[in-house]
Amino acid sequence: MKRKNILLILTLLLDVSSAKVMAYDALVDGIYYDLYGTTATVTCRYNDDSNKDAYIGHVIIPEKFSYGGKQYSVTSIGYYAFRNCSGLTSITIGNSVTSIGGSAFYGCSGLTSITVDGGNTVYDSRNNCNAIIKKATNTLIVGCKNTIIPNSVTSIGGSAFYGCSGLTSITISNSVTSIGGSAFYGCSGLTSITIPNSVTSIGGSAFYGCSGLTSITISNSVTSIGGSAFYGCTGLTSVTIPNSVTSIGSLAFQNCTSLISITIPNSVTSIGGSAFSGCSGLTSITIPNSVTSIGSYAFSGCTGLTSVTIPNSVASIENGVFAYCKYLLSVTIPNSVTSIGKHAFFNCAYLASIDIPNSVTSIGEGAFCGCSLTDITIPNSVTSIERATFQWCNITNIIIPTSVTSIGESAFNFCSYLTSVMIPNSIKIIGNEAFSNCNRLASFVMCKEEPISINSNVFSSVANTTLYVPKSSKALYSNTEVWKDFKVITEFPTPDANGDGYVDVVDVVDIVRYIVGTSSLPFISVLADLNQDKTLSVADAVLVVKEIVGETNWTRRFNGVSDNRGALTLTCNDDRSLSLCMEDEGQYTAFQFDLMVPEDGDVQMQLNTLRRQGHQLIYNKVGDGHYRVVALSLNNNSFSGQQGEVLNIQLDGLDGRSVTLDNIHFVTLRGTDHRFDALSAFGATTGVQGASAREHGASAVYRLDGTKQKDSQRGVNIMKGKKYIRK
Repeated sequence: MKRKNILLILTLLLDVSSAKVMAYDALVDGIYYDLYGTTATVTCRYNDDSNKDAYIGHVIIPEKFSYGGKQYSVTSIGYYAFRNCSGLTSITIGNSVTSIGGSAFYGCSGLTSITVDGGNTVYDSRNNCNAIIKKATNTLIVGCKNTIIPNSVTSIGGSAFYGCSGLTSITISNSVTSIGGSAFYGCSGLTSITIPNSVTSIGGSAFYGCSGLTSITISNSVTSIGGSAFYGCTGLTSVTIPNSVTSIGSLAFQNCTSLISITIPNSVTSIGGSAFSGCSGLTSITIPNSVTSIGSYAFSGCTGLTSVTIPNSVASIENGVFAYCKYLLSVTIPNSVTSIGKHAFFNCAYLASIDIPNSVTSIGEGAFCGCSLTDITIPNSVTSIERATFQWCNITNIIIPTSVTSIGESAFNFCSYLTSVMIPNSIKIIGNEAFSNCNRLASFVMCKEEPISINSNVFSSVANTTLYVPKSSKALYSNTEVWKDFKVITEFPTPDANGDGYVDVVDVVDIVRYIVGTSSLPFISVLADLNQDKTLSVADAVLVVKEIVGETNWTRRFNGVSDNRGALTLTCNDDRSLSLCMEDEGQYTAFQFDLMVPEDGDVQMQLNTLRRQGHQLIYNKVGDGHYRVVALSLNNNSFSGQQGEVLNIQLDGLDGRSVTLDNIHFVTLRGTDHRFDALSAFGATTGVQGASAREHGASAVYRLDGTKQKDSQRGVNIMKGKKYIRK
């Protein structure tokens, strides 16, 4: 018996699910009703899209009707009663109707005429406006494609023209102060609209899906634009938001794919989540300093956006704000930002570089996943690197700052161009697959003396990777799972400054390039700090040279010494040149210093040919009027020869202004670093023994290669900065 009952119930359920759900109690004279005691509500035939042919042509809603021997008064029109009835052309509403449900005439695209009986105490269609207006509030609650909004109307109600695709134009009178939510939802035929100065707010989804809308004028009286207000207005090309607006709601302009420009005024303080998401035609946007918050995914999918500047009024970059902005090339993040949310720049495929300020303390999961970043500096303020933060990036090398204690799963997974990594002593956790599929990884520097426990899937393969560990830590790493699998384990500091497995002149050049600010090797300052003074200088380069020429065997530490011995002479010529001279130059093999000149000055430098015993001169402009100069011998030779000028510096455009040398290092053949105080070319106290300035004659002559002559020679000569020919 029980089994039969179960089968019967299942059969009934199947019958119900396979049949259309009838949404009415009675059908009288072509109108569907729900019955409640002695009152009736006009309703739809079915609760789905098949209701579209329920009402066709002209419909008259009576004051009352009889059904089943009982009299009913029609008091209301229910929600979605005429849903999608595209064949409905006109309607007359009797005087007994006192309530009309939301979206009652949704999708009635063929409706051209609306009339309310003159005796109705709640609603009217004044001035033959072809609309239903609620008398008590002067709110237009239902309109059609022929509606004319009377001057007495103060608001356009929610869903008033919902789905009225036949509406092509409408004039909103100056008496209207608000436009309700979904008021013109789906009015795809609407091409333009002017919002008058009387309107103060635009409701959520007010113009949602108005795909034909190409232009809109928003008046200066509007203070807020509601969520999804212009969602999917695919024909809209430009919008000017007036300076009266203080907030742009969530999804306000989402998927406005033709929108190429938008002006956000200084009055706006917040941009809602996904406000401009999917605006693929948007190429640039200016976010004013008044904006304090930008919602999640606000500009996601703006594939045409190439650059963006975040104002210093913003404290956080929320989740996915610029996700899928494929062609985003540059982003400026101000010091006010303290956090970067999850997937903030996810799949910004062409974003190759970004500066993260020191104010940022957290970077969310997958924040830069899929970017083409080639170089990134993680600030010391960040405490953890979350899951997949830099996955699929083109980073070539990375230094994890000492503030970081954990590296999440897949943090650098599939960074196929990653060649070198430095991990600080602060790291306690390295997650699964953190460096998996980094197939070009050549150098992995662990600054932690004791190895941490990691899973075997942290790396895909380390067969071609050198592991650098602190001095006296090699044995520990060699006997620890996963770490012992590295091809080579080397202790640092090491003369192999660039970590390529060889000690040669390339290491010297890389050290010099680091000193002058042109190195792309971020951890060379740690690996090659041979004298252990925590500063990479020419002293370390000299020690590498000594290793190259066989003067040392790298089995001990070298100690740099600062002793201020020796003397140099600085000469100022009247032809605007400086001569750097040495006494006892035979003990020195290299020098470096910073040269500060007026920003508009021009600088040219050349080593004296007689003093160049295989020396190289390298100098680089590191700032306005700031040059860093390095000279050293790749063969560890001294500046031998008679005492005198070693370096000549040609200076133009000084007009009597001062020149300063600072941070001066002279390195001896033994690798001792002599450091001197700052000195000035024009008589300032230097602290350097024997420093002096003397004036040369006005007839100083140079050859084209910069060599100074006692007098002019046959051929081309240079005097006072100009060429002349002596026959």
